[in-house]
Amino acid sequence: MDTLQYHPLLLITEDDIKKARQFYNVEDETRIKDSLKAIESWCKKQDHLVEAYQYLHPNMLERMFLLARGSVEMTKIKFDKLFTMRGMMPDICLNKSLQEFDELSECLRYVPLPKLNPGDQSRVMVTQVISGKWEEFNLLSYMRYCFLIGEYRLHYDYSLSDRYIIDLKDINISILAKLNPIILKRGEILCTEGFGTKIKGIHILNAPSFVDKFVSLIKQGLKEKVANRLHVHNTYEDLHKEISKEILPKEYGGESLTCEKLADRDESVTFPYHNQTSVSVKPCIRLVMESLPKDSLIEFNPETLQDLRKQYDLDKPGRIEEAIHILEEWEGYGMRIKGIHFVTGSKAIDAIVTIFKQVLSDKIVGRIYVHKTVEEIGEFLDKDIIPVEYGGNGKPLLELQKTNLEILTSKSVIAHISEMRKARTNETLRKMQDNHENQYSGLPGSFRALAVD
Repeated sequence: MDTLQYHPLLLITEDDIKKARQFYNVEDETRIKDSLKAIESWCKKQDHLVEAYQYLHPNMLERMFLLARGSVEMTKIKFDKLFTMRGMMPDICLNKSLQEFDELSECLRYVPLPKLNPGDQSRVMVTQVISGKWEEFNLLSYMRYCFLIGEYRLHYDYSLSDRYIIDLKDINISILAKLNPIILKRGEILCTEGFGTKIKGIHILNAPSFVDKFVSLIKQGLKEKVANRLHVHNTYEDLHKEISKEILPKEYGGESLTCEKLADRDESVTFPYHNQTSVSVKPCIRLVMESLPKDSLIEFNPETLQDLRKQYDLDKPGRIEEAIHILEEWEGYGMRIKGIHFVTGSKAIDAIVTIFKQVLSDKIVGRIYVHKTVEEIGEFLDKDIIPVEYGGNGKPLLELQKTNLEILTSKSVIAHISEMRKARTNETLRKMQDNHENQYSGLPGSFRALAVD
């Protein structure tokens, strides 16, 4: 393949390209070209990929081929996964705008370090909060920008894995209210399954006193393997054991530019699309946005979306509405939640309640109550059923728990539960299935109603 053209955000050398190809055992130029031609030919024959494929540059083709370890068949699967997941997660992948990211840049910086980490050829991404601006943070905007950078890197980068530095220096406990585990989980799935990212490590710096709660929330959205690669560093010297000082910003004891300077670079660049257009760019955000063609990975062509609907038999009038209606009406155990009651005097309760609200329907959200004293519970529940430790006349919680365990672990109940496991549908016989959602997103069901903004 031809040498990558220069781009100021990432410093890629011929040696970096050579090391990546050696690592994936894909060094033969003829083999690479023949394989990419085979992939291109296959994509053109797939009705649901034809429209999207025409916007892909050969650079990205090779990157996906390398991530698939030189396997043509695995590359096909990766392309199909990426484009399908983009259609299933439009709130993260589509509808990006410069204005949104300009506003995001007022409260934090998210930048790729120009040089690869020499120890393992990983790309290091840094998230740094701007002092006094954390309240303006929006998780969904942040995720959109992260994946915009990811799309950009698929065109230019030759890293073998990723490392993420998260600097918590200028944040407070209110961050907990802004971290939605469901959004984090979807982001992790899109990152590892869609983009094929190999997460080498997540490094927490300048940890506040509530870091355990922060880490616990983050881990809820990660696979166990990735969660085990999350590290809290007490000193920058500890970080240097994982990431070379040569590539780190000065504020972390490194020898490179500060994050502020990395985010505000101003250069004219040439990028490999259409007529080799030269553009003058301002901050890092515009550089990335303008380096990708408007109609490529930023938005799905409407015809491509229609092709996807045809593939899953959802193109007929009323079919999608019917599916949504079924999902809305099916309610598992059919429980009617009358109220959720918190009893606490802790100031952190607002953050906890906000997280609960993000995954509950509006009706149930309206039934959440926070009580500062146990006496307040009596306004909703009869004292005869409230446990004694909460000011009622009922049995203590410990006694109730022991009774429940005795009943639930009895032979008759266990036998009944074993029988009930057989009482389930055969989804392979359903005419309209959602199996493709499980395969590509890892989370069954619809995210249509999830509201985070």
